[in-house]
Amino acid sequence: MTMNFLEKSNKLSKNIAVINDDGLEISYSQLDEFSTQLKTKLPARSVIFSLNKNTIGSIVGYYSFIKNKVIPFMLEAKMDKSLIDNLISFYNPQYIWLPTEISSNYSKSSIIYSIFDYSLIKLENNEKPKVHNDLALLLSTSGLRESLNLLY
Repeated sequence: MTMNFLEKSNKLSKNIAVINDDGLEISYSQLDEFSTQLKTKLPARSVIFSLNKNTIGSIVGYYSFIKNKVIPFMLEAKMDKSLIDNLISFYNPQYIWLPTEISSNYSKSSIIYSIFDYSLIKLENNEKPKVHNDLALLLSTSGLRESLNLLY
């Protein structure tokens, strides 16, 4: 199903893919362009924590990750930092995609790319984990606040 969406995005390149509350419109061809830019910063099969809000920056990240075979762990941007830190210690992602406004929470790591008020941060200490070839996305269950359960 994911590939069908990505294939359709190529056929619909001039069509509008996303409109935000301020009326900013992003076409499918622009999404593809941003995806290509982000691909130069993220190796395929990398694991990334994606701290999400309902914004174009979040959507650009998600679209890019799926298209470029990067594995996002989808989390809420408003999640408590101590819980995110515990998850980072447990899962060892190589990168974080987050709203630029909270990027200072990770000041020991460097911002390597920014777009639409979102920033890509490379975590210095984490090595690329071994992941199953079919793994494409990590989602937390509603019990995440109390445990480390994932749907994949």
